[in-house]
Amino acid sequence: MADGSGRVRLSDYRPPDFLTEEVSLRFDLDASLTRITCQQRFRRRPGVRQGRPLELCGREFEIVSIRLDGVELAPSSVEKTEEGVRLYPQGDVVDLEVVSLVSPRKNTASIGLFMEGEAILSHMEADGMRRLTFFQDRPDVLSRYTVRLEGARAQFPVLLSNGICVETGDVGAGRHYALWRDETPKPCYIFAIAAGDWESTRTRHVFSSGIECEIVVYARRENIVRCQFLLGALSRAMAWDEEVYGRVCDLPVFNVIVPERHAIAQENKGLMYLEATYAFADAETSTDEDFDLVERIAGHEYFHNWTGNRVTVRDWFQLSLKEGLTRFRDQQFSADMSAPEVKRITTVRNLRTNQFPEDVGPTAHPVQPRSYNAVSNLYTATVYDKGAELVRMLHTLLGERAFRRGMDLYFARHDGQAVTIGDLLSALSDGSGVDLSQFVRWYDRAGQPRLRIGTIHDPERRVFRVTVRQDSPEHQPLHIPLRFGLLRSDGTEVTARSSGATRDGLLEIRSHEETFEFEGVDHRPVLSCNRGFSAPVSLEVERSENDLLLLFAHDSDGFSRWDAGQELMGAAVRGFAAARREGQASPSFETLIDAMGRVLTDERAERSLRAELLSFPHIGLISDPCPEVDIDGLAEGSTVLRRAFALRHRDELLSVFHACDPEGRVDLTPEARGARRLRAMCLDYLLELDDASIRQIACEEALCAPGMTARSAALYSLCNTTSEECDEALEGFKARWKGVDSVMRIWFRAQALSRQPGAADRVARLASSDSFNMANAPLAMALFGGFFRQNRIGFHEADGSGYKLLRETVLTLDRVRPQGVRWLMPQITNWRRFDVGRRALMRAELEAIASVPDLSPALRDVVSRSLGAGELS
Repeated sequence: MADGSGRVRLSDYRPPDFLTEEVSLRFDLDASLTRITCQQRFRRRPGVRQGRPLELCGREFEIVSIRLDGVELAPSSVEKTEEGVRLYPQGDVVDLEVVSLVSPRKNTASIGLFMEGEAILSHMEADGMRRLTFFQDRPDVLSRYTVRLEGARAQFPVLLSNGICVETGDVGAGRHYALWRDETPKPCYIFAIAAGDWESTRTRHVFSSGIECEIVVYARRENIVRCQFLLGALSRAMAWDEEVYGRVCDLPVFNVIVPERHAIAQENKGLMYLEATYAFADAETSTDEDFDLVERIAGHEYFHNWTGNRVTVRDWFQLSLKEGLTRFRDQQFSADMSAPEVKRITTVRNLRTNQFPEDVGPTAHPVQPRSYNAVSNLYTATVYDKGAELVRMLHTLLGERAFRRGMDLYFARHDGQAVTIGDLLSALSDGSGVDLSQFVRWYDRAGQPRLRIGTIHDPERRVFRVTVRQDSPEHQPLHIPLRFGLLRSDGTEVTARSSGATRDGLLEIRSHEETFEFEGVDHRPVLSCNRGFSAPVSLEVERSENDLLLLFAHDSDGFSRWDAGQELMGAAVRGFAAARREGQASPSFETLIDAMGRVLTDERAERSLRAELLSFPHIGLISDPCPEVDIDGLAEGSTVLRRAFALRHRDELLSVFHACDPEGRVDLTPEARGARRLRAMCLDYLLELDDASIRQIACEEALCAPGMTARSAALYSLCNTTSEECDEALEGFKARWKGVDSVMRIWFRAQALSRQPGAADRVARLASSDSFNMANAPLAMALFGGFFRQNRIGFHEADGSGYKLLRETVLTLDRVRPQGVRWLMPQITNWRRFDVGRRALMRAELEAIASVPDLSPALRDVVSRSLGAGELS
């Protein structure tokens, strides 16, 4: 599928000429040099003429021998290709044996075979198998596997692979073996092995039919006790998937490995990897967000058993077929396990923070791209998170029951197959009877759709008219589900119908412009639009500040209420920045501050929702509507508004803070979690005041509060102050938790996110400290991800120190772990949106990166697109 430039195009897809029916792998395991014997049986695909070659991928291993149909080939006589080798077998059935050598200890890229401490792990997605042996390393080749693992019992007492362990034994000299067989045909990207010294903990899940599945988690001995919540989460995920989707695990044993030094969450068939961030959870060291994350990611990787493994992808252009669909399923699961409205708010906040910038920047691409240079650059927020929103829209359009019928048909048709996004849409359409031919445009279109919505009230006819325009005449119109409501001036709902509404509360937009008339409306209502964020679009709605204040106070839809508050706060900050640029007096925040105060003390609303309603928008979201980002003005405006709110409502904030005191208890009920969230929100606002007594409360909270949720929240907030109390909290926190990686990630990230000046220098000092280890991927992600991805103010300090540090960091990482570098680049890729000084500094650093001759394809792809030479489309 690659053209002469190395670019891979969807239009060039062709099925493999040979099918790999059986794979037999033997691993003679050694950290320094592992010997791999791979035997494969190929069958020429029906209709493929004799003479067509067998194309195999392979690199980064030493060849010991190659045998084709029993005849040994000299490596020098084998035809080399850009991807590997080309063989010319004569018959329709072909046997190939390749013996190779790899060094797990020398592999720092975490792809292929590598070390996890003194254990050996594999990671195959997306192109890891070619780093072990010559192979058809593509997802549309499904094979049965037999795997023999042999190693020193002292170093590798646990030997795991996919499927069922059918035999174990000793081979002498302190070595032993395990033989695994997986009868379910699978693509090589979900093949896995694991060899190491781990303890295990297990539980049994019983499905409604009486079928049992044993869930076994392996982790280091000292951390196995922290995996109990994970066991429960996996059992809950199994129960939920059976109830909601009718899916049952097809294995009697479901194994999970917990790596602690590598950033991995991988759905390998029956041998899941979950890095420590997604596996460890206990009351002493974990936050509420940690518990949520463990549950969601455990669910996500388990749900892949059907949406990704049993039904897999034909090619990597279909990546969202497994990742977008499974992300939607894990969001459903998380919502059902907790407060759905709050979960939806959290999901949309993350989408707007991480994915929306992709849609409006130089790296914009469709959910189903048409070409790429580096396959690792397909793993984007657009493919995952926007892809999930597309599935959510399908769920909204079809309704719960019809969506389930369509999914049942999808599984029935395609179990054991490698399929496309089009196959999913066909099954949903056939199962529901709904025409989805227009909806496919969502998958093909890059960028963020914008809707302009106007309203007119005709009091004489008692009609309220809503006109929706898709602001993209150059594109064909999309099929958009838009949930809505109408509110009276007192906040109550208007009951009105429109012939254009497909069902109550839902409009379907199919044309460039559509008008809907609601009859029986005596007074002009306020339109609540895109409730629940029913479509991933940007809205331009004709409504006043008073309209937004009404929605913020009264909307029955929690998301829309939060969204109105975010729009009010963002508009206030942008107004302050504009006045500052023009030398005008600062606008008044009085009305907004009063509205926020009423939310703070509204006992009718759940505490978790009140905390979300008062959450201050991320500066990146505030800047989204700005043609040019005035980062200094927006930062100052955010501080002024937050401080004004804290000054006006100091007493109420303290009152609510104390009312939410857990009194020494830590539990995971929704009520307790909501109280902790609201208490932390109050403290965060109070710390905007120059008040030593408040800072001391925060310091005590960071060091002594019951549970890590309160401690970490206080530390994050304190790090936005320059104070003795902040220094005391950081020193005490480190002294208490040094050596506990999951907690030290909080310590590093809190400082990386600080809004205080000198951010880049601070991060550089932390990166060179004795407590930091670049080889510990989760720790590195906490520090560098916190700063480069999320700290807008610190990264964009006017001296360009953040940009310089980014260049130095990505060039270092690109030499050892290139597949993760793209993750650090989102802020700098949008360099054109900033002032001329910052633009010049960012462009200079991008050009400096581009000038390095031996960049990885993934990094060169991102940098070239950022500078204007697009590759992913």
